[in-house]
Amino acid sequence: MFVRAINYSVGKSVPITEIGELSGSNDLLDRLSKRGIEVASIIDDDRDSLSDTLNRCFSETNCEQSEITDVIFTTGSSSWSAHDEDTIRRTIQNSGVENTSFLSVNGNQCANVSSALKIARMMALEPEKKDILVLSHDAVSLGEQRLVPPDSTVNGDGSASCIISNSDGDLELLTSSVYSSASLFRLQGNRASCSSARYLSAHLDAINNVVNQVCDELKLSFSDFTKIIPPNLSLESSSLIENIYDLESSMLYSENISRLGHVQSCDPLINLADYCASTTQKCGEYILLLCSGLYSWGATVLRRT
Repeated sequence: MFVRAINYSVGKSVPITEIGELSGSNDLLDRLSKRGIEVASIIDDDRDSLSDTLNRCFSETNCEQSEITDVIFTTGSSSWSAHDEDTIRRTIQNSGVENTSFLSVNGNQCANVSSALKIARMMALEPEKKDILVLSHDAVSLGEQRLVPPDSTVNGDGSASCIISNSDGDLELLTSSVYSSASLFRLQGNRASCSSARYLSAHLDAINNVVNQVCDELKLSFSDFTKIIPPNLSLESSSLIENIYDLESSMLYSENISRLGHVQSCDPLINLADYCASTTQKCGEYILLLCSGLYSWGATVLRRT
């Protein structure tokens, strides 16, 4: 299976000092700044972001709307509604994608895209399937907080998409997996009384579990990866991954943390698009794409062909 036509659209990068809910708290801003969180991508109309992503997908590549047999939609937002989904469906139809099956993947917050890629890969094995559109979209609703407790990151807005196909491509999707941690689930419900060390330990365990899952499946070791692409949570979270696996900082693609901030479930596809566009990869290079929800971690392995 191959990944093609990776595109995204985000809002304006706004300094967190200009975000209303954060602007009045110097202590909070200082804590966020120490974690490397400086900006959030904010859009005025989330439908514009979604339309722009879909238009780029079909205008800047050789992909045709008529070849799309299935759409898999995902979001990291916890305030998603049936009305929002109707809007998404209409926007997809307006882009020229019609008469397809529509599957919404939820349950793992910002790690949902790993689940979506896993499902898309399995579906693309079916002979009657042509191209499967994976679409991720997030927008903070009016009145909803952008700050993610416990002051861990700031949510931004945007859309990202890719097409999964069994036709030849230069980026092969080898596997994708999600690990939902029971420990993180319990701690998240009692975060105020949970020690930082215990919370960190639960995250470390979740990361190790999902990475071991994909490595064991493919019979790879961590040293086989040329590039690790973490989510844009914070520079602190990227340093955590560096420390777990004793990595050089150059092994991680973390440029978008300071440029765009955390765009929720869109992070993986945004970062993959920018990494592929900015760097020449060698044939056979393995890429590990990571994403994180409140109590889940996802991992996707790709290989440059």
